[in-house]
Amino acid sequence: MNRVVRASFFKRDPLTCARELIGTELIWGECSGVVVEVEAYAAIEDEA
Repeated sequence: MNRVVRASFFKRDPLTCARELIGTELIWGECSGVVVEVEAYAAIEDEA
């Protein structure tokens, strides 16, 4: 099943977004790839 990930997807807890992105296939034009690793920063003051 294909679905578009909209900007609203990322307006949630970053740890939740990161978990849900693992294994997702991202497609942009003729390029595609599967998300195998993510980093999430939950602290507002985090300067990462």
